[in-house]
Amino acid sequence: MNTTNTPNLLAQELSAEELELQNAEATRNYKNKKEELNIKDRLDLWNTHLYGKQVGDTLNATNSIASNARVTKAQTQRDLLALLSKKPLDTEENYAQAA
Repeated sequence: MNTTNTPNLLAQELSAEELELQNAEATRNYKNKKEELNIKDRLDLWNTHLYGKQVGDTLNATNSIASNARVTKAQTQRDLLALLSKKPLDTEENYAQAA
């Protein structure tokens, strides 16, 4: 009877070892997958931060350009108004001054 039980015991031991190895492999796979996801999350966060910084920088530059354009427009309008509001010299006065 001992001889018939021996193969069963060996099979059980092998099955137990196989299960242990499978569990260890599953654990390794799980840890590797988790690490990959953590890396992806960190990269996504970093990319989002960089993208947000680029968007912020672009908005700041756009606002600065718009502000400068408003200042330039206002100055141009003032200069044009000043030129148009000057009284042109009468042609007779021009001749009198020239003589």
